[in-house]
Amino acid sequence: MMKSIGNLYLAWRSGPGKRRHLVGLIKSNSTLGVTFEYLKNGVIQAEEDGFTSYTEFPNVGELYSDNILEIFQKRLIKSGHTCPRRLKKYK
Repeated sequence: MMKSIGNLYLAWRSGPGKRRHLVGLIKSNSTLGVTFEYLKNGVIQAEEDGFTSYTEFPNVGELYSDNILEIFQKRLIKSGHTCPRRLKKYK
């Protein structure tokens, strides 16, 4: 587990070659721990391209603080992953 995450911005795009939108921010808070919140302006722009909120975080105006790292860890792929051919299509 990492010691400090600082601020991690979550980007979304509708497909390869499409514009990326900053839709969320994961950050460490000394009071609440790790939190996630949507970036309102980024979400508005991304919705025009088809973005919908993530199932685990349905409310765009809410600050989430439960199991944030555990939820996002499921979406991350380690750099030493054994299936590089599968990953090439996302570059």
